[in-house]
Amino acid sequence: MKTQKILLLFIVFLVLAITSFQSFYQLGTEHIKIWDEARGANNAIEMMQNHDYLVVKFDGQPDRWNTKSPFFIWFKVISFKIFGITEFAVRFPSALFAMLTSLVLLIFSKKIFNEIYTGAIAVLVMMNTIGYMGYHVARNGEPDTILVFFTLLYSLSWFLLLEKYPKRSTLLFFAFAVNVFFATFTKNIAGLAPLSGIVLYTLVRYKILCKLIKDYRTYLSILSIFGLVILYFIIREKFDPGYTQIVIKQEVTGMFFDYFVGKPKHPEFIFYFKYLFKNGFYQFVYFLLLSIPALILTKNTLRRNFIIFNIFAALIFVIGYSSSVAKNEWYIAPVYPFLSLIIGTSLVELVNITYKKTSNKYLKYFIIFLLIVPFSWVTINNGRSTHLKNMPKNSVYKYEADGHYLKKYHLLYPEINDIVVLSPYYSGPKDPNLDQVKFYIKKYNIEDNTNFSVQDNFSDDLIGKHVLICNTIYVDDLYKKYDYEIIDFNTQCIFCKILNEKQNFDNSLEPITTTLGSTSQPYFLKIDDYNFVYPFISDSLIALKIDDKNNKIYMWYLDSTLNVVNLENDTINIISEKFIPSPGYSTMDISNLAIDTDKDSVYVYYADNKVSVGTVFDFGYKFYNVTYPEGNDANTLIDCAIEQNGNHFYFWFNTGVVSSGTFNDLAKYRDLYNIILPSDILYSKILFFNISKSEKTIMITESD
Repeated sequence: MKTQKILLLFIVFLVLAITSFQSFYQLGTEHIKIWDEARGANNAIEMMQNHDYLVVKFDGQPDRWNTKSPFFIWFKVISFKIFGITEFAVRFPSALFAMLTSLVLLIFSKKIFNEIYTGAIAVLVMMNTIGYMGYHVARNGEPDTILVFFTLLYSLSWFLLLEKYPKRSTLLFFAFAVNVFFATFTKNIAGLAPLSGIVLYTLVRYKILCKLIKDYRTYLSILSIFGLVILYFIIREKFDPGYTQIVIKQEVTGMFFDYFVGKPKHPEFIFYFKYLFKNGFYQFVYFLLLSIPALILTKNTLRRNFIIFNIFAALIFVIGYSSSVAKNEWYIAPVYPFLSLIIGTSLVELVNITYKKTSNKYLKYFIIFLLIVPFSWVTINNGRSTHLKNMPKNSVYKYEADGHYLKKYHLLYPEINDIVVLSPYYSGPKDPNLDQVKFYIKKYNIEDNTNFSVQDNFSDDLIGKHVLICNTIYVDDLYKKYDYEIIDFNTQCIFCKILNEKQNFDNSLEPITTTLGSTSQPYFLKIDDYNFVYPFISDSLIALKIDDKNNKIYMWYLDSTLNVVNLENDTINIISEKFIPSPGYSTMDISNLAIDTDKDSVYVYYADNKVSVGTVFDFGYKFYNVTYPEGNDANTLIDCAIEQNGNHFYFWFNTGVVSSGTFNDLAKYRDLYNIILPSDILYSKILFFNISKSEKTIMITESD
């Protein structure tokens, strides 16, 4: 008996330790994320300042972008009062409710099944699932984890009511009604969504349904829920006229009929199923099949009913959301406890059946081994993957760069209190693209009375101020029109002080010239799409390659930084990653690169006349000797590129010639031939050659 208690305590400790680690480890390290998290953080700061705990506001006005009830904002305000206005405080309520959800699963398992294993397995599945632990849910300052907590509570309350009726019915009716209200008070209409599967399951349980129909407490519960919700909307409407109409527009008609924020991202019906199979629940999804033998073999009515209940709750919920116009991965967050409970209940029941029904002890242990070991391996592997995905990244999303570097430079230069962020996304005071920047502006204004601001263009009053530029559309004007002092510079942002306006600036000055032409005779044609790269060209740049197939530009640097520029959808999105040089070589040994967009391969040429084959992120460990044309070697090679249609490599040399061959026999197809350059282009000014999809050469040169 004592041994069992110790084992039980150990399992509880282990499960809660894993849950705590996944939820809280480095929770406040990353900057505030754009849009939902940033908007809620701004709402909480304003609520804390204006003491209006009913109407959620942004920039002093009722928020018409975040129309959720104020419940989850209250938790942020409390968190701010305890921890201060920090990234950790913004996310603490979400992580806390993830812990509480885990505790609910453990307690429920012990109370209803008299064992802890079902709940422990369900917790391990849920807390190691990318969909639940990922962006927008358990580790982000948004309401979804709180929503999951209350939807799970009312679902379990209803299941217990169906199983225990009429015992303890009044308490369970009350628990159900209260938690449905709190779920709707967390995220409005979304709080009611899991009820669809629960209602359908109740219809299947015909006998108990007949009893519930005759019980006045059923109607009292329903009236209490809708009465409290309607009362809130009446009070909110009094202080915030038009609120109800906005909620209906965004959360009812906007979800299912007419998407109100541009074009729907995922219009296909099967989006959520694909997401669960390929990402959100992908390593655990096959363990759901354990429910089939569990349902067939079990004699335990309670477990059979519970498995079926969770299947109904999960499946109907996902189907319901799949019929909506607006789809985002985190909208189905409440499904993860149901899926996890299906696995936990099925796995424990199959182990119990094996233990009781198998007389041969070796066969018994072998079957249990087959059930437990694969699950443990997947849990550990998926948990590690989930953990790594949640850790801070080297890259910064373009919409988050302004706020990220505003925070960074304020910490590095606390004496500077006049930073102006230039952002093209500033279309007005309520623009959600600036929520993250505004959070940091408000945070530092409260903490140390700084007076940071944001605007959409240069103006005369910027003279003498510090400016943060994280979008390349401003770089031309900065270089041409102003004298400035660089405070800090990186691959995404320029932080500088504007000294004065230049008296005579040349509008025609172009730091980058691009040309098109054949491999032997390029001709001039300016391509605006590529002119923005000139702030990133420096002595530390190893190579620049244009991937026309995928609309990307890759820039490799000596410090192992790789800038990936995404040019899709007429926007420019720059992220920074780290690439891995080949073993035995440093980045200083690299002469040039060629990229094969069809094979996603990169050929890296080294100063010792060898070449490796790898990817844009990992230069590989296989090396080949290179045969250069006579009189040339790695030191005379300017650049190389691949003509995709014929898979021919072209190599340009500083002796004014070009050859064509394979990746390691540089003149196999055509020996050296001359290049005819425009009269005003010198080899000493050439930076890079690239071959586009139409097999025209793009040559980038440095201007005088």
